[in-house]
Amino acid sequence: MAYQGSLESLGQTAPIREGNSALHIGKQGEVLGRKFEVVGRVRYGYEDGYWDEWNVLLDTGAPAWIHEDEGEFSAFDRRHTAPGQLNLDVGAGSNVAAFGDQVFATEVGRARVVSGEGQILSELGLGKEFPYVDGLYKGADAILLSGERHHILFLGSALEFGELKLA
Repeated sequence: MAYQGSLESLGQTAPIREGNSALHIGKQGEVLGRKFEVVGRVRYGYEDGYWDEWNVLLDTGAPAWIHEDEGEFSAFDRRHTAPGQLNLDVGAGSNVAAFGDQVFATEVGRARVVSGEGQILSELGLGKEFPYVDGLYKGADAILLSGERHHILFLGSALEFGELKLA
């Protein structure tokens, strides 16, 4: 599978310490009814540990992301970025204005990019702390990240057992 967009090198990161994930670079499978191959990963650290955003390339050539946190998976097939910072100094249960609508915050916190490998799309700087909001946006599961120069919104849904099929 070949990525149809452009990739930019954002430098090098420290190697990622492996956990117990079934995913890794080169792993293939099916999610959202599409075949995929894992081409990259960004690891984010936060107060309770870390989560991984797996960059996958769908058989259509489009990118998607599999979010893995504490053994649970979500699939995000839409990603929006915009310049500037957002004020994410809110509490759970609050609404945050972003991308022309509201994100209902179910979890808020601070994280940082710990590491990355392979083909990754991240406008957030390595090691820099930033606020995040997990929540809902127009009925979809959402992750909203706000870095120094960009904010990013991932949209998708939690995966039930069997919805992520690995080859």
